[in-house]
Amino acid sequence: MQGNWSVAWLRKAAEQGQPEAQFKFALCCADGQGMPRDRMRAYFWLLLAATQLPSLAARARDDLQNSLTPAQCAMAKSAANRWKPC
Repeated sequence: MQGNWSVAWLRKAAEQGQPEAQFKFALCCADGQGMPRDRMRAYFWLLLAATQLPSLAARARDDLQNSLTPAQCAMAKSAANRWKPC
């Protein structure tokens, strides 16, 4: 990602329900590209992306799950279940 503006556009597209953007934004969150690292936020976006892009996002989601506590996973899953695109 080049600069925070790229991440901002990815976030906007992710919030509008674009699965590819959700996946890419999740990777930015997980790696701390253009923002502070936030693995729980990344997991949330991977949960959403995996519903439409299972072959791409499911493995990343499952790998990231191993680095979170059960409580963090439960919170992210709950938020993903309530999420609606902007």
